[in-house]
Amino acid sequence: ESKCGFKAEYSDGKLVGAPKPTAANQGTTITVEDLFFNVPNRLAALRSSAEEFNKISEVMTRYAIHNSGVGFTLKKAGETGVTVKTMPANSILDNIRCLYGPSVAKELIEFEFENERYKVKSKGYITNVNY
Repeated sequence: ESKCGFKAEYSDGKLVGAPKPTAANQGTTITVEDLFFNVPNRLAALRSSAEEFNKISEVMTRYAIHNSGVGFTLKKAGETGVTVKTMPANSILDNIRCLYGPSVAKELIEFEFENERYKVKSKGYITNVNY
């Protein structure tokens, strides 16, 4: 419960210097730069920076959907628009609506299943055959 934020920089998985106090909004902000710069296989698997960003966006979208109660924002460097944005107060269905649109969200059917004998529990959303 500090009255200010702290900025820490990591390089190759190690803390560079001590964390420094800084003005910040409530919550955690993570900025990632040159994430895969030293991974040779990346060059073969991802043909362009746009393709790399699309893969990162896909992963962030999946995390955002399944982590209601946490706000996610993904911006591409040098652009003003936001690719992924969810609010901390959103439910899973709200996150799906934000990320995939209202037409997808309205087709979803919530389900919950539990079997004590086999100790199986499942909860989620499915679509009907029209989608």
